[in-house]
Amino acid sequence: MNSYRGVGWLGAGLVAIVVAILILLQFLAYLHKGTIIISSSAPHNTITLTKVASDDDDDDESAPQTFTGHNSLSETVGLGRYVASVQGNSVATTQIIDLKSHETLRYIINPITTTSMAPVAYQSAQNLVTNDSSLVYLDTTTRQIDEISNNTITVLSPNNSFQSVKWANVSFGVAQDTSGHLFLIQNGSVSPLTVPQIYYPNIPVGYAVAPDEQIYVSFGATVYVGNGGGNFKELYTAKTSAIGLIAGPSQVIVSESISEAGKVQQDEVEVSDSGKVANKDFDLGTVVWSPNGQYLASSNEDGGVLYNNATGDSSPIPDVSLTSFINGMVWLNNTTLLFSNGGQVWAYNIANQKSQLIANTPLDVSATELSLNSSHTYLYILTGNSSGNTAIRRVGLAGQSIPNYIYQLQDILPDRLDNYSLSLINLTGTPVVLVQPYPDAPPANYIQTATTQLQSLGFNTSQFSMQLTSTIPGE
Repeated sequence: MNSYRGVGWLGAGLVAIVVAILILLQFLAYLHKGTIIISSSAPHNTITLTKVASDDDDDDESAPQTFTGHNSLSETVGLGRYVASVQGNSVATTQIIDLKSHETLRYIINPITTTSMAPVAYQSAQNLVTNDSSLVYLDTTTRQIDEISNNTITVLSPNNSFQSVKWANVSFGVAQDTSGHLFLIQNGSVSPLTVPQIYYPNIPVGYAVAPDEQIYVSFGATVYVGNGGGNFKELYTAKTSAIGLIAGPSQVIVSESISEAGKVQQDEVEVSDSGKVANKDFDLGTVVWSPNGQYLASSNEDGGVLYNNATGDSSPIPDVSLTSFINGMVWLNNTTLLFSNGGQVWAYNIANQKSQLIANTPLDVSATELSLNSSHTYLYILTGNSSGNTAIRRVGLAGQSIPNYIYQLQDILPDRLDNYSLSLINLTGTPVVLVQPYPDAPPANYIQTATTQLQSLGFNTSQFSMQLTSTIPGE
């Protein structure tokens, strides 16, 4: 009898232990899981929730944890960082979500309507800078610096050929020619920059320009800081001459490529104009500073990363895919970053960790560079593809209305006809349709011919002016 009682107590003890273990497991699961609930008002939009890989993940090659739904999505998942995206027809919003212990987080995500992109000029351009009345860029065909003002193109550097330009603003920049020599661009004039060495040695020459018009120049491993009048002083000496310079407000990041034991390591240091040096751990590609210098946005083939320069923290820049290549970036203000991904232009707000798709390029071209005008009312976008369909376009950021005929002209321009070509300049005032006869074209009244051609397509030619030109824009 007593033996049966012992077995009973033993069984009850085992059951109690099992129950305790189950309760403990449930408690641990409770501590290490949370719930994310996402809803969207448009039932046709697709909701996707994706776990962001962290350094603590054991299997870096495993597929990311992803959940999908429509109208609403509710998932109990492990703790960590997630990206929620809501996508529809040409609209999209992404949201970074940091899930902590036993939280239940609810989000209502409704993508905004995108803004149409309008043509400004059909030019092959790079290194674009704008203000409210003019636009300056490096023509990638002629390698000259051009300015568009009053819907007219002026060549600022007819006697020079440049490989790159960097700007503080539309009136101040530095250009580098194909021999490595540096030139100052100031108020539309181009002249040799007074550099810290009287001649250019046969070593790498780098440069960067800060928003406050400070100029950073490297000759080999030595970095100098100066201004448009010269006045350079030695600022820093790197470990190697293979360096890159990234200028910010009163500071510069020096990125050094150091080769050790057959491997190339990238090191970064931040140097203030006073010479203070701080080691940094950035993964730098295309880089832009926030106006106040607190944030550094960087992008490469793995996607975009935002660094908090004050705390050292970093976080992904969310678009539809965190690993998408970001082409261009520009800061709208200290908390909003505008960036392009393929043919999409996004706005990322740091405070709410949300990206909104604001515009799509026409004709399936990529947005390669971004630039804001002085009043931040227009975002200018360089677009192009492998077929050479290059243009400068813009998106209104203040609710500006664009005449329908501009979009209709965009559908047909630029156009190469039998004896002439048609193009467009649409920066300020009345748009101008450029008419360019080919060098071997027979004499004719090509303005009248082009006017008749456009009228036959339904255009009211009184809405824009026609201008005969001897240069094919972008060629």
